[in-house]
Amino acid sequence: MNEGTFNIAEHRFESSCRESKIGDEVGLYINESETHRLLQELKISSDFFVCTFCRNYEVKNKKNANIGSIYRPPNTDINIYNNEIYKLLQNNIFKKDKDIFIN
Repeated sequence: MNEGTFNIAEHRFESSCRESKIGDEVGLYINESETHRLLQELKISSDFFVCTFCRNYEVKNKKNANIGSIYRPPNTDINIYNNEIYKLLQNNIFKKDKDIFIN
């Protein structure tokens, strides 16, 4: 895990990584002064992708927004990846809060 490698003042690093590979990690730097919640149910590590998401309550005139980071490892089947991401986006969290920002 690369936590602590790059420090940004007043931000906390939230990450997810593949257990089977070193270096396959995604993360978000979250401003500690903003109201947010890490979405543990969307912190996923599989052979086809790694992702982490948080809900930020102070985006766009105080509307909820889900912010996430997704990584597809090289040489993984793009069709399986697309299928898995489609299933991920069917989560009820994304149906409730329409704003999604993915990196």
